[in-house]
Amino acid sequence: MPDQTSLISDLLTKDLYSRTDLYDLIFRCFPTYNENSCNWIIGTLCKKGLLFPIGNGIFQRGKKEWAAELEGLSGKAARRTIDEMANLKAAFLSLNYVNDLCELGNGPDCSILEVDKGNLFPAYMKLRETYRKDVLLTPTEHELNFYMRPGAIILKPLFSKAPVKRDGTICIEKLIVDLVADRIFHWLYPDVDFGEPIRELADKYFVNYSHLNNYAKRRRCEDLITNILEGKNNEFNGR
Repeated sequence: MPDQTSLISDLLTKDLYSRTDLYDLIFRCFPTYNENSCNWIIGTLCKKGLLFPIGNGIFQRGKKEWAAELEGLSGKAARRTIDEMANLKAAFLSLNYVNDLCELGNGPDCSILEVDKGNLFPAYMKLRETYRKDVLLTPTEHELNFYMRPGAIILKPLFSKAPVKRDGTICIEKLIVDLVADRIFHWLYPDVDFGEPIRELADKYFVNYSHLNNYAKRRRCEDLITNILEGKNNEFNGR
């Protein structure tokens, strides 16, 4: 007897499936199966990490997890700030990752640390004490263009309810939305088309679309994100 779950998993090509979609797929392969048999296969696929239930009868195809690191000297400074400030909500991203994602050998050499608004100035003072390079507090486009030096940390407010982990690393859902909605990326990458890199991220890694859509709604770019992921906007450059 063939491995039913392996056969079905090989046929999963979309990111999202309803339970009815999965029933149709299973019935095409195993016409004699009943609803209980289909539910058993769906449950087994979920246990194996090949499907993830995300609510309302919707399942997401399993992919590997995306992970960001607090890398380099700026990452160490951010980690020390996060560890030493009680109840700090923070998110850190080295732009080396964005440079690699967009294949930019000479992209911006800096990092972004976002913290909750109540701790913005205390975090700035803490970083000034521990980090030997520039710390730019909520910089304008002009300040970025004329005053940012290599290795700088850009410190800015963290958008409420952003998808971040407790250790201060960001989630992929936040990165995707921020590349579209956050003007800091528009300033730092004025001529970069983020559309294809965003689609590559979503195709390669597991994305929780419920979290993605909720955050996109808060940042008022849900339709634009949807169009980009569906390939309807092939020339998005953050403007």
